[in-house]
Amino acid sequence: MTISSPDTTLYENKEERIRITKTVLEYQGTDYPIRHIEKWREEKDFQSKNSPPIDIIPVGGLLLLVTWVLGQTTLILPELVLLGIVALLTASDESAYKLIVTTDKGEEIALKASSKEELKKMKSALEKAMSHLRED
Repeated sequence: MTISSPDTTLYENKEERIRITKTVLEYQGTDYPIRHIEKWREEKDFQSKNSPPIDIIPVGGLLLLVTWVLGQTTLILPELVLLGIVALLTASDESAYKLIVTTDKGEEIALKASSKEELKKMKSALEKAMSHLRED
């Protein structure tokens, strides 16, 4: 794809109000010039609306302990508890992702993506914008 003008949109997410062009990263009404972006990194967004509302590690440990105790007394109930654990872990896999962008002033901007594919599109758009910056 050839970029013909600085305003050509490389990536846009209207729901999150994110737009990346050749020269600007627009995020929720604020413009960040691409030339001021130093680095970015991917992260899973554990506080997303798709994530389970409880912390999985203590709850998982507690469920394993309960399963072990019940396993000492019955044969069927532990399997049901283990199925519940698997269901809880599967639900936590649906979490959203975010791309943390750092400016040259140290400011961090968390761009949210609903899927890994969406995150890749965002990252690719930033990389294209940065490559155009190096060409100029």
